[in-house]
Amino acid sequence: MSEEVYEYYCIIEEPIVNIEALRIKVMKNGIPNNNKLRAKIWKLLLRYYTAEQKTWNNSEETYLIIYRKEKEMYYEEKRKEGKEIKNKKLARIIDKDLARTNEGEHKEEYNNALRRILNILSNMKEGIPYVQGLNIIANVFYHVFIDASDAATKEFAEVSTLFCMINLLTNIRDWFDSTKDMTNTGIRAAMGRVMYCVKQKNQRLANTINNMIDPSYYLFRWLTLLGASELPMDVTIKMWDKMFCEIRGMRYLFAFLASMILEIECLIGNFEFTLNLLQNYPIKDFDRIDLTAHIILRDVMRVNPARIDLNEKPIGSTYSFHSPFIKNIPPSHNSSLLKFFTSFQLN
Repeated sequence: MSEEVYEYYCIIEEPIVNIEALRIKVMKNGIPNNNKLRAKIWKLLLRYYTAEQKTWNNSEETYLIIYRKEKEMYYEEKRKEGKEIKNKKLARIIDKDLARTNEGEHKEEYNNALRRILNILSNMKEGIPYVQGLNIIANVFYHVFIDASDAATKEFAEVSTLFCMINLLTNIRDWFDSTKDMTNTGIRAAMGRVMYCVKQKNQRLANTINNMIDPSYYLFRWLTLLGASELPMDVTIKMWDKMFCEIRGMRYLFAFLASMILEIECLIGNFEFTLNLLQNYPIKDFDRIDLTAHIILRDVMRVNPARIDLNEKPIGSTYSFHSPFIKNIPPSHNSSLLKFFTSFQLN
């Protein structure tokens, strides 16, 4: 075990984890390339786990029960309807997206797991409606969680992916809702925040790009897929490590995406060339983009996202998530997690 990994375990193996200290360390140093460690840290940052370590096993059991109940209800509805699938159109979209999600020897295994996760997520009573691209977000989560699992805990990788996605996406739910596009929690406002950061650092570049290309041609995808469609998996994971330190305001994401634009200033050309550049992002150096993102956080936002109040109102949502099946969990699992889950307010 490296010294860096050891230092993280010293934080997360405390009886009560100091979440702020963890956030500050991750924001400063990132997470070592160790997905067993990363999986635990992501769960803490995304509130899948509480800070109290002794509750974690019970939390895993509770989430598993909820997941299995959601899956049971979903397949029960399919049987009642006498259909192979509940929503054929939705399933076809998911299958089409998954067909181009993974390559290699584990493609079928990964895609079967992602298919279950995405169909359950989209068919939950108060879940996240499926939009094209959620397969990419799910794939990043599942990649980390399955890599941290063994044969006996594979199902937990699906459970962790589902509920970490919910905990993340409920903070930016309005970005996926076209009726909220022009509100201060919608996708247009989010694109505006990114371009504001660019303008504050390089007004000429911001004006050049804005006059040439509508931000929705590229920033919509960058934001809603959290950078995952533009960047290699390893770079996306490193970026998410820091993004998860503060998911209510998504300040690091805005700064990182603004940094991506600033870093290609010398490559800007005519409309066609620049649009292709923005839709096929060429720079894959995380450290380079991250350095500029931290400069934006310091000079433009004047804040360290890791020190932001965990309970601030989400910048991209006015929604609260409550699982419809919490009330049906057996009394033996009526843990502190259930109380936390049922009272979890996002606004």
